[in-house]
Amino acid sequence: WTGIGTWTAVKGAALLESIGLTGFAAIVGFAILASVLNLLIISGSAMWTLMAAVFVPMFALLGYEPGFTQAAFRVGDSATQIITPMNPYMIVILGLLRRYEPKAGLGTLMSRLVVFVVPFWITWVSLLAVWFYFDLPLGPGQGVFLAG
Repeated sequence: WTGIGTWTAVKGAALLESIGLTGFAAIVGFAILASVLNLLIISGSAMWTLMAAVFVPMFALLGYEPGFTQAAFRVGDSATQIITPMNPYMIVILGLLRRYEPKAGLGTLMSRLVVFVVPFWITWVSLLAVWFYFDLPLGPGQGVFLAG
C-alpha cells in the first residue's frame, strides 16, 4: 500500500536506461540476482513474490513481457537450486549418499553438486538468448517483447 514497489520499478527502469543496460545484459543480471537470492530463499514462489512486484513492472517499462521476465527468473532460480543449503531435500540426498559413502558429509555433497551449476546456468542462459534474439513466442500470445 506504500507504493514502494512501483516507485522502485520506475526508478530502476530509469536507472537501467540511463546507464544503457536495457538489452539482454539486463536480463542476465536479473538471472544472476535470482541465482544469488536462491541461496538464501529456497521457496521459488516466495522469492518470485518478493521480486515480481518490482522486476515485472521494471522490465515492462523496458519493453519486456512479464512472461519473459519470469522465464529469466526461472533460469536463475533453477541453476543454483541444487546447491541451496536451505533446501529441505538436501538432508534426504545426504542420507542417500551416506548409504554408499558412510563418511560423506554436507561438504562432500555440495562439492559433488556445485560442478553442475555452471553448465546448467550456461545452458539455460543460452536457451533464453535464443528466445530473446529470435523473438520466439514463449506461449500462446506471449512473446519476449511487449507489442507497441
